[in-house]
Amino acid sequence: MGLLVFRINPKINMKGKILEFVVRKILYNCGFTSVRSDGLYIYDRHPLQMINGKGAAHDADVLMNPPIQMPFSYPTRIIYECKAYESSRKVGLNVVRSAAGLRNDINDFEIVTEDFLTDRQNNARAVLAASPRKRHYYQVGVATLHEFSKPALEFAANNKIPLLSLDDIFSGTGLADSIQDIPDNLGPQLSRRDIQLFRDELSKKDIDKVKMDRVREIAYQHESINRCLDLIERYIDNVYAGILESGELIFIRRESNGVRQRDLLSNNQVNNLTARLFWGNEDRERWYIEFEGSEMRYFFYLPTEIATIWKSYEDAKFGALQVKGDRFARFFVFNKHRNEEGLPFKLIRLDKVWLQRLIDQE
Repeated sequence: MGLLVFRINPKINMKGKILEFVVRKILYNCGFTSVRSDGLYIYDRHPLQMINGKGAAHDADVLMNPPIQMPFSYPTRIIYECKAYESSRKVGLNVVRSAAGLRNDINDFEIVTEDFLTDRQNNARAVLAASPRKRHYYQVGVATLHEFSKPALEFAANNKIPLLSLDDIFSGTGLADSIQDIPDNLGPQLSRRDIQLFRDELSKKDIDKVKMDRVREIAYQHESINRCLDLIERYIDNVYAGILESGELIFIRRESNGVRQRDLLSNNQVNNLTARLFWGNEDRERWYIEFEGSEMRYFFYLPTEIATIWKSYEDAKFGALQVKGDRFARFFVFNKHRNEEGLPFKLIRLDKVWLQRLIDQE
């Protein structure tokens, strides 16, 4: 009898795995935590984490708990569907529409058994005829290396689908391109065993347990992967996640422009900051934040819904002033690597005196 030999396909979608790792790492750095599988509603199918919906179970590329929860609702969790498309291919409407469908499918799912239905016929029953599981509200977003199409952006804005582009977050660093440059076939330079180990480490849902020394040892054998990880390690700790009072997530990246300054957002002893917001002339939707007494700038892209509102103004400068006062009067940035006693976020207030002076000059 011959031996059965199982071979690992060297054409594993490593680009997608690295994109998932980057998104998971950004969120983890900002206080998000891994979701533990319960073995029923959420379960593991190595190396995937599956979550049940009405029609079928779905594999969750990135599934995490936010650092804080809002009252008057089920606890929230965030799922990001990751699409590592080439730069010539934008993420289209179909992908974002599928994310909305996934959100509905997961949130509308309920465990109902024949026993529950029978019990409901008895109004004098002693226990509830419902699953005792802890319920959550799942928000579903889409992450990609490069761009989204206009129909996708419009649909996301109208349906509260958070979008994440590495090109936006890491603008000018080449990180997104470095992921794209990784070849589909890693076989010539990496063994099947190393490819499998590399994929398994990056796929771990608990980011604390990812052995980066093991990952780097494998990456040293492949120039494009090694360069990609160098850029990730160089820039990923400069990224912060924030949330507006309207509920939109923003991703902020610190840029020092060569000036050695203390990073105010990394100081967990300071929980209240006053900020001024500016928009650039070359890329109008890429705004930046400055704090009093610091030359360091923190860049972010406007959420699609807010960018659409701004574009509705005939006068861009006047519209920007209105958007700042309406949407950024107060927002929150999640603290990094906080201890158990620390607050999960910083409160950022817009400099109202500065803003009013600009309005008076119009």
